[in-house]
Amino acid sequence: DDQEYISKDIWSRKGVTETLFNTWDTIFQENKIQRDATDKEVQETSEITLTIMERKSIGILGLRSQDNEMDSISLTYDYRTGRWDGGDSFNDSDGSGHYLGDTFEIWFNVYQVDYDLDGIPYWTEVNILKTNPKIADSRLDPDGDGIPTTWEWKWGYDPHVYDNHSTLDPDKDGLENTEEYFMEKWFANPFSQDIYMEADAMKGEGFLHPDHYLWEESKQIIIERFSQHGINMYIDDGWLDGPVNGGGELLTHYDRISQDSGMMLQFYRH
Repeated sequence: DDQEYISKDIWSRKGVTETLFNTWDTIFQENKIQRDATDKEVQETSEITLTIMERKSIGILGLRSQDNEMDSISLTYDYRTGRWDGGDSFNDSDGSGHYLGDTFEIWFNVYQVDYDLDGIPYWTEVNILKTNPKIADSRLDPDGDGIPTTWEWKWGYDPHVYDNHSTLDPDKDGLENTEEYFMEKWFANPFSQDIYMEADAMKGEGFLHPDHYLWEESKQIIIERFSQHGINMYIDDGWLDGPVNGGGELLTHYDRISQDSGMMLQFYRH
């Protein structure tokens, strides 16, 4: 809608700064941008473009830098339904709110501030769901199937019709819908295959043998290989706000662990 946000022009009381990511994986380093609609009363849609810029060193000595556009997607957001289409759409091949390009991928969400702050647009509550737009549906479960209205609406289920989510697994990734719901915070999508891997480290034996960690390059290779087959791989190596007993633990060093000894059970049970 002719409004532009550039991550290197962030104003604050202390002046102008920028958000520049220096890592290949920016998971949980999300950024939130809020803009007013041009005409809040009559506007039905907004045109949105998300652009990835990469800063590259230039010149003989590489002392100067230049920002280059690497990829972008254009969306049309519908204020009535809370859905969007264009470069990404509801339940497309790479998952709603996920754009998978040749060299970059973007996880994003587009939403509006609604009256009861449950994420469901006012128009949708009144005209489609027939719910109360002044009462948050984030914990309400009118059909009694164990999954609240907000999640069922987000993924296209009817919140007034009972679904046995404990057995439903539409993407056949081994995570039933109830598990997908509880894993929503970590990007779980019931219609896009997800694999979650916990990565711990093992203590080294001294100065010449440092602690053994999974290399960042190794994670990238694994994630990219799975993405080529439409599978999202998430490696928990100590996520901030990650699952209880998640990855990132530094374990005792063992030269050899035998399957027959039963020693491996301590890593699975604790």
